[in-house]
Amino acid sequence: MIIAMKPRALLSLLLSASLLCSPLAAQADALALPDLGDASQTTLSPQAEQKLGRQIMAMIRESGEMLDDPEVELYLNQLGRRLSSASPELGQNFQFFPMLDPQINAFALPGGYIGVHTGLIYTAQSESELASVIGHEMAHVVQHHIARSMVQQGNNQLLAIAGLLVAILAASVSKNSQVSAAAVNAGTGMAIQNQLTFSREFEREADNIGMQILSRAGFDARAMPMFFERMQRVNRVNDNQALAFLRTHPVTGERISAGQDRAAQLPVKLVADSPAFLLVREKARVLQLGPMEAVKFYQHALAQRQFNNEAAIWYGLAVAKLKLGDANGAQSALNEASQRMGPQPMLLSFAGAIRLHQRDYPGARALFRDAVRRYPDARYLAYGEVDAAQAQGDAAGVAALLKPLSVRYASDPELWQRVARQYADHDRLRYHQALGNAYYLQNKPSAALEQYQLASQAPGEDFYVRSSIEARIRELQTQLDEARKENGGKPLPRERWRDSMQHDHAPLSSHAH
Repeated sequence: MIIAMKPRALLSLLLSASLLCSPLAAQADALALPDLGDASQTTLSPQAEQKLGRQIMAMIRESGEMLDDPEVELYLNQLGRRLSSASPELGQNFQFFPMLDPQINAFALPGGYIGVHTGLIYTAQSESELASVIGHEMAHVVQHHIARSMVQQGNNQLLAIAGLLVAILAASVSKNSQVSAAAVNAGTGMAIQNQLTFSREFEREADNIGMQILSRAGFDARAMPMFFERMQRVNRVNDNQALAFLRTHPVTGERISAGQDRAAQLPVKLVADSPAFLLVREKARVLQLGPMEAVKFYQHALAQRQFNNEAAIWYGLAVAKLKLGDANGAQSALNEASQRMGPQPMLLSFAGAIRLHQRDYPGARALFRDAVRRYPDARYLAYGEVDAAQAQGDAAGVAALLKPLSVRYASDPELWQRVARQYADHDRLRYHQALGNAYYLQNKPSAALEQYQLASQAPGEDFYVRSSIEARIRELQTQLDEARKENGGKPLPRERWRDSMQHDHAPLSSHAH
């Protein structure tokens, strides 16, 4: 498990790690897992795992390392739901998110948060390979390996949490090893040593359970040992990206052999890659190579006929060309992809993005509207229609579109960012409320409280809206007061980072690919 962060962001996270957890519950219901027992639950309850995971996620968001791409995120969560339906712990909730990082890796956090590097996505040779790594990380969550690691580190919970987070995070600073070395030497060496001592045991457990999840979800179980073996081969030529995976998932010949033996006992499944995987993989490739290098890659692949799926190669070329501002070239490549793959939500979304780039707002809006009717569960298509209507200046149309979306996607910060933009020019009450909702859902209590307070001072007579705002202010003030008290009355780490936040306007990612 590894989180790749910029050194400054990582250091901030490490320095604040000991502040992340409040006093934890002493007992929690035991899970029906034969190899776990109650020990981990006495140190970190499920509720505390959720709280800790949410706090780490807020820091990751603030670090700027998370990839803001609704198409990639939706795909990962659809894949994750398929895997979680085969999990031995069906009550565990998971949330999957992409990290913009070339290293081949994934990681699990407390509370069921699973991060997936773009380097892993575009390096996976099949969807089963990608699913095998994600299933492995899910097994770490199901088996409560973080909580169990803390048990081995003794009863000092703050030291255990800080040491464990350093063990998870420190190795990620590949370009500045001094930062991680300093963090390792800052009083947490013993905790890290204990974490590494038990890592092989936990990796074996995660391999075993992860492979069961993989097979039960309908994927090829052989993909896991095949991926491990390929990483080991790549490591022999000193590929730094492969080293990231091997550093956090030690692979030995014995481990590969054990995986092959387990896979041989499971049904052989020849599984075709989904169109969504093929397209997301190429989007990740463009993000990592950069558009100019990506164009060269795709042109060479097409000229030499070196590909497994030609439609996906054309799509990747289209994405790269649009990033370079070549809308006509992007449309031509997209046409080639569509002819070979047929209608797909991501292809339709990209067609809309081209029209937005060309400022053909009526055309983009019509395209997204038709796509939403065909694929109502593709959230990014609905957001594309909203973006096109907003670009058109159709305030009434935007309001009509956002009304049902604000119910269906009420827990999505991106939805509330769009709502904020809707109200920015004429309704400060609802504008600041919407921004507050976005920050609240991102677990940024200080930023959320500021927006709600601005909303409470804005003009407007809507009793329901004001009551909701006042209730949220009371909730956040209580939460922040308790957190500051636990921190000895000092400002919280995220309060010191607020100069990097945009409090007074709605941050929106561009729909352009």
